Amino acid sequence: MRFLSEGMADVVKLEVDASFAPLVDRLSHAGVPVVAHLGSRPQRVRAEGGYRAAGRSVAEADALVEQVELMLARGAVMILLEAVPAEVSQRVVACAERAGPVPVIGCGAGAPCHGHVVVLHDLLGLSDWQPPFAPPVGNLGKQLQSVAAAWVEQIAKGRYPGPDHPYKIDR
Repeated sequence: MRFLSEGMADVVKLEVDASFAPLVDRLSHAGVPVVAHLGSRPQRVRAEGGYRAAGRSVAEADALVEQVELMLARGAVMILLEAVPAEVSQRVVACAERAGPVPVIGCGAGAPCHGHVVVLHDLLGLSDWQPPFAPPVGNLGKQLQSVAAAWVEQIAKGRYPGPDHPYKIDR
């Protein structure tokens, strides 16, 4: 609660699986709104052997929907689905609508979600690797590299800062 009030946060997002149900329950009962992040969980990529989509088999999809149902039953106020097939998202949205309705936000989870989120540097094309679900809208990475290289060149050639430096000694 202190983090929410002092940090001016509205919710706490947790990357979860079924083992987090007791924590989500305790937080919800304490008045802490929880966003349950399911599907691909970026903070676990090293433990899980890298980035990968989730829910791509029928068994995985069923397990993921069960986990969503559990998080909703324990009090999650929103679901964030990452890197799952649209068919799975559709099932999750149906669960969430029966439960509240509870918003479902997708990050590479297809059109059925109520809203979508993408990491800004992916959207702007600032990284060398693009997630397959986040084609860049811009290509600012190459432009920024070009600008930085020009600035370094100006410094190396003694042209930066120029003679029109704004600060002078008053005489």
